[in-house]
Amino acid sequence: MICHVNFAKGFRGGERQTELLINELAEKGIKQRVIVRDDSPLKERLKNTQNLNIVTISKPYSLNLGKVKGCSIVHAHETKAAQFAYLSWVVYKIPYFITRRVNFVPKDNFFNRQMYSKAQKVFAISTSVKKNLKTVFQNMEIEIIPSVHSNLKTTESLELLKQKYKDCFVVGHIGALVAKDKGQNYIIDVAEKLKNNKKLKFVFVGDGKDAVFLKLKTKKYSLENVVFEGFRDNIGDYLSLFDIFLFPSLNEGLGSVLLDAMYFKRPIIATKVGGIPDIIKDGYNGILINPYNSNEISDAVMKLYNDPILRKKLSENAKMESRKFSMQNMVDEYIKNYGTCIKTQK
Repeated sequence: MICHVNFAKGFRGGERQTELLINELAEKGIKQRVIVRDDSPLKERLKNTQNLNIVTISKPYSLNLGKVKGCSIVHAHETKAAQFAYLSWVVYKIPYFITRRVNFVPKDNFFNRQMYSKAQKVFAISTSVKKNLKTVFQNMEIEIIPSVHSNLKTTESLELLKQKYKDCFVVGHIGALVAKDKGQNYIIDVAEKLKNNKKLKFVFVGDGKDAVFLKLKTKKYSLENVVFEGFRDNIGDYLSLFDIFLFPSLNEGLGSVLLDAMYFKRPIIATKVGGIPDIIKDGYNGILINPYNSNEISDAVMKLYNDPILRKKLSENAKMESRKFSMQNMVDEYIKNYGTCIKTQK
């Protein structure tokens, strides 16, 4: 049995990838357990998954190490989960994997060195994440298994959205509203610069701790070309609606929502930070810009707005590139590593 651990409080890209992996493994008949916090959104989203035992725990997590008993492998999907997996290994010697998704250098301390060195395998979702890990753990073996697109579908709500944004050229963004990571305040600046173009509409899908800040900034500029849709489950509808997908992130492990935008053939504008250049090639399947630069964003938006031929080229190449980031590829890699680990135990 595979035991997944994810103690994230919210539901962001890493949690979506955890959910996708668990569901696909379940479809293949693999028995699994997932350990999450009591208030985890994953608990609700996975409640109907077959071959899955959902275990909820509360802090301190270390008092619940026994929840891994009976499992062959523990797979940690974020940092607190990795700490939990390491401690459970100390007590029960159950091998564990770590998937690292965040794009910053981990602290070089005794606990982290132990936690990463005792892992059966460490996976990074991009070359940038791997590079940051190697800064501290030079001799550690790290395999890159990138995130995947979610194979999202559209719903009957799409027609309502098309009516709502009829005659608009929609520049869309999807993500947790956390400006220090995602740079959404620069989208507001661009909306202010381009407010005289009455066709342009800047649409945010998502929620987060900076929602109030971003809305106040919009109000300060008296912008009528910015819409906050809030958190939505029908992401495929919005991706189908957008004319441009804008992603001005300041720090990004990979940016899995970009893969969804590629799958939906959206022309993409994104910053060249973290793992984003792993999936977006400037001028081929998107436009890469420097972070912290609303002028570059504005120029790129107008370039695509005025050039439907370029939009079509980027869109078609994006769809083609998205095939490299399929669920099957990711699952095959994880199953291969799970299998190697289980054989080693015998």
